[in-house]
Amino acid sequence: MGKGVVAFWISTSCGFVALILLLSGTCRYRHFKPSGNPISRFSQVIVASMRKLELEVPSLEKGYMKFMEGMRKMSYKRKPKPPSELQRMGIGLAIGIVAMIIAALVEQHRLRLANEGAKETSSLSILWQTPQYVLVGVAEAFMYVAQWEFFAAQIPDGLKSLGLGLSMSSAAMGSYLCSMILTVVMKITSNNGKPGWITPNLNDGHMDRFFFLSAALTALNLGFFIFCAKRYNCIVVEKRDGGTRMEEA
Repeated sequence: MGKGVVAFWISTSCGFVALILLLSGTCRYRHFKPSGNPISRFSQVIVASMRKLELEVPSLEKGYMKFMEGMRKMSYKRKPKPPSELQRMGIGLAIGIVAMIIAALVEQHRLRLANEGAKETSSLSILWQTPQYVLVGVAEAFMYVAQWEFFAAQIPDGLKSLGLGLSMSSAAMGSYLCSMILTVVMKITSNNGKPGWITPNLNDGHMDRFFFLSAALTALNLGFFIFCAKRYNCIVVEKRDGGTRMEEA
């Protein structure tokens, strides 16, 4: 039995234990709705009003002028509207494209130095990989967080878990699709005795071309995403005592 098989069995066992713990805790969990004592809150208002009895109240004219002045300031100091979930997902895809292009350029520079030198290892510092890794992390932060918020906001309360499950399943499908693309690229580029783009010895391959291909595919994905996002009508879920109501924004 190889080490890889043992690792898979360990992961499967940990997942099975986590499932048992989840199921054992579900039957004991009790959801309590938030509640408070209205009398204490009412008393706080009364005490606060008693402390401010001697506070000077401005006249009607002065109060109106201050109100209008405040309204003017608010009109000039409008807070910028934060980007929506779909916009943040698009930003994440765009940053991912930039990260792939930078990775391809760094790999081209590394191959050039490796071919010029007599040694197999390149003299390029590993710190050159820092920019693309930072950009990939930022892209994932934009993409995954916005994706979770999107699924949670567009689905009623009773189906929140289903929405989060769909979000995670989309990430799993993306991993399978990347593996398929890698297999197809290796099959096509290694014909006629060629080493292919991705080889055990990176100096014999062309990882830079694979990075450029990934950037092109991500750009196509971004274009299709923008096409669909412009035609999507966001659903506003209104909570009521008797249930939920869904409306298109």
